[in-house]
Amino acid sequence: MIRKELQVMSLANYIYRIKASINLKGQQFCSEDVSMIARSSKANNFQQEEACLAHIDEFPNGQCLPLPDGISESALFSFLRSVCAVGEPSPEVVQRYCEDHFNRIVFTYGLIKGLKGKCLELGSAPYFITMLLKQFTDLELVLANYFGQRYAGIYRENAERVCPLEISFENPRNHMKEYIKTEFYQFNVESDMYPFSDSEFDVVLFCELIEHMQMDPIYALMEMKRVLKPNGVLILTTPNANRIENIIRMISGSNIYDHYSGYGPYGRHNREYNVHELMTLLEYCGFSIDSISAIDTTNVSAWEDPIIKQLEPLLGEKEHSLGKQIFIRAKNTKEARRKRPAFLYANYLPEELENFKLPEKEDVINEPSIAFIGDWHDLELWNSTPTRWIGPDASLHIYSEQNRSTKFCFKVLSFYSQRNLEVRFGEALIAKYEVPTSFINVCEAINLSAGANELRLHVREGCERPCDKPELKNTDSRCLSLAIQEVTFS
Repeated sequence: MIRKELQVMSLANYIYRIKASINLKGQQFCSEDVSMIARSSKANNFQQEEACLAHIDEFPNGQCLPLPDGISESALFSFLRSVCAVGEPSPEVVQRYCEDHFNRIVFTYGLIKGLKGKCLELGSAPYFITMLLKQFTDLELVLANYFGQRYAGIYRENAERVCPLEISFENPRNHMKEYIKTEFYQFNVESDMYPFSDSEFDVVLFCELIEHMQMDPIYALMEMKRVLKPNGVLILTTPNANRIENIIRMISGSNIYDHYSGYGPYGRHNREYNVHELMTLLEYCGFSIDSISAIDTTNVSAWEDPIIKQLEPLLGEKEHSLGKQIFIRAKNTKEARRKRPAFLYANYLPEELENFKLPEKEDVINEPSIAFIGDWHDLELWNSTPTRWIGPDASLHIYSEQNRSTKFCFKVLSFYSQRNLEVRFGEALIAKYEVPTSFINVCEAINLSAGANELRLHVREGCERPCDKPELKNTDSRCLSLAIQEVTFS
């Protein structure tokens, strides 16, 4: 039964070289190529589509898929459609799910192909990716699901929460019906401690599950980080909240949210994410993004909808982030932050939240790959100009697709009296400024590295509260140091 509430998360690893933050519109894979086809313009789209279609079988969707060696698309489809957990009460539902998600499943396999070592597949039911990996990779698989407290599984006597599993399938090579006996761990990924040792796995698969989380995705990601080896690979896939279909539905007056599910609260999408949110969330949890893409996984293009045709001039450069499905490969490379980011969590005690915010639509900076960290106060408009006060320490988290040189500029003034500002990039002090109580322009050259960068603004004198200045007759209790406007990177 396809019950995401009953699953604990799944996915795999990487082989395709997916450029960070690229591609959405009609992007496809080819089975004879080990790089993702980047389709960044309409003119390029047509030529690459022809090249792609030259390699595919005449089968269901006409997309170019990263097939396992020596098997046709139609044979792979028949194999996956035959996969069924023994005792499954609704095999026809499983088959329909396979038909609807075939391309996404095979794209996911393309990210896994070639990986070695021990792999934890969270949310392994309904076992399509499981069987792909067992048949066509050398990974040592450990399966995990969550079927709720009512699940009457047979646990081992040592209470390891391990349940037996038997899967039937049609062997893709000889077309004979076969069975495999295996097992899966049963636990809730966003509340239970995972029953594994630290640094036990080379790969963790977290596919089509983060959108079902209803309480604490940070906890789930921290547990994945714990059981991954240093530099271990996390593969995450999820529907894109900003997919073009959702834009069409909203403009048409339809609701984009999921129905209530008879499978319970985990049976629906409780919180979907866009590309930048996932980049920010994974970096926050100590993962380095190797690749991230928003891909159309079906052959039906929403870009041909008349509504979108009218909106294309407005969508402009955002096309790369509007694909239907998000695919991410990240590595466990650094320390995680210890609180919860304010851009995703609310109604916690102040000491439990970290002021990690994403820019608003019109903000002091209009760069989607940048987040505010630390002492940034809420957005204000000063004569229609977006402005933010900062406290004694405020940082910008900057994600760059490649190594590049840029000029960082902004306008700044000091609250009440002159203050000394230190600008730090990483661990290096790159500039000092005496900031008066009127705006001055600041510009510094910096060299961004591919991946995450942090630029810190430190005020040596700290901050002061307007309410502590009787002459101001102001009840504002915020601690203010500098006001920032018009941040740019060029």
